[in-house]
Amino acid sequence: MPFIDIGAKSVKNSSKTIGTSLVNIDDVYNQGFREFLLSIVLPMISTYPIIDSPIMSFTMVVILQILVYFFFINSSDIFPNLTLAICGYYIYTGSDNTGKKYFVFGRRKNIADILKSRVEAIPFSGGSENNIMIVKEK
Repeated sequence: MPFIDIGAKSVKNSSKTIGTSLVNIDDVYNQGFREFLLSIVLPMISTYPIIDSPIMSFTMVVILQILVYFFFINSSDIFPNLTLAICGYYIYTGSDNTGKKYFVFGRRKNIADILKSRVEAIPFSGGSENNIMIVKEK
């Protein structure tokens, strides 16, 4: 399957049909990301040496991943997305004027412009229950 680039031009075109909202971004980003990495990497390294027993190490990582997944499903924390972080996107938290909370995806290189500011954001879908958005590129 080929890689599909969803660059700024396609986001701008989509915003015309879905609409945009103004969101006040907090100074919190990638919430829970450090804890997530430490809960997976540290136990994997310290529990079983990969060289001595690779199958057991892999099994422990999978079990830990499943336990962490169930923790995130049953809590109000968001599940960190490693792929987006590697691709240069952060997850910011914010709210609109009514106080509704949003998770907003934005580029890491624009962090100085996004934190503690009011940004124009595009929802991922048109539903009223949606609280996930992406910062509109200028």
